[in-house]
Amino acid sequence: MQAEPRKLMTRTTAIIVIVVVALAVASGGGVYYYVNYVARSPCASATSSDIKVGFTISLTGTYNVEGGKSLAGIRAAASWINDNGGVTVNGKARNITLDYYDDQSSSTLVPQLYTKIITQDCAQFLLAPYSSGLTGAAAPLAEKYNRVMLSHGGSSDTIWTHGYQNVFGVLSPASTYFNNAIDWLVANNHSGDKLAILHADDPFSAAASTGAANYAAQQHILVVYNEKYTADAQGLPTQLAAAQAAGADDLLGGGHLDDGLKIVHQLSNVGWKPKFVSLL
Repeated sequence: MQAEPRKLMTRTTAIIVIVVVALAVASGGGVYYYVNYVARSPCASATSSDIKVGFTISLTGTYNVEGGKSLAGIRAAASWINDNGGVTVNGKARNITLDYYDDQSSSTLVPQLYTKIITQDCAQFLLAPYSSGLTGAAAPLAEKYNRVMLSHGGSSDTIWTHGYQNVFGVLSPASTYFNNAIDWLVANNHSGDKLAILHADDPFSAAASTGAANYAAQQHILVVYNEKYTADAQGLPTQLAAAQAAGADDLLGGGHLDDGLKIVHQLSNVGWKPKFVSLL
């Protein structure tokens, strides 16, 4: 499925992603990679003068909302770059084209789709999928086929523990996501508050919550409750009530958009009004 350019839409993060890819191509290192690896690959004869960026995105399944919004931003950014002269490589302007498929939020489907994107569609650069789990499933293909992959929606620390040479990120590590929230508590005289952490059971959320617990300890904030919830989040009312019973003043956690909405809804149902809430 190839993207058609659309009018510019607001999605700062995704715009930065495509701009970074464009800058990577235009820079000396990017030109070297493009000329010496991409242009000499088995796909070279099948490629056009455009720069093809391939990726999967979650248009259905668990991450359909986040995936849809990411795709809108990516398409907007590609359109903006093309409308402003494209990317210059060795003195020649090239447009960016997008080649993407719905991965259905499935880590099982991701590897076969990236294999197709690289070997059949001949994408020269890659964007990772949305989420840390799906990014982890795609990264080995970037290594296997020597394609630069930029991670825009996966920030779990575990992604960066495999020594990948072709995978790059623009996000802060998940383990630091809650640092600013904890800094706010300290700066606003809430160091004496007791903290509850309730997070989704996935690599990204676990890394963020572990990082939060460690950073809270460094700032001498007491964590009185720290638990994960299942994918269906059915236990949230009981777990939130337990966090409240443990004496927590503040709440950190969540995982993704739907999780956050459920937590806010259940806080009202259990009658708990934390002083401070920060959700992923």
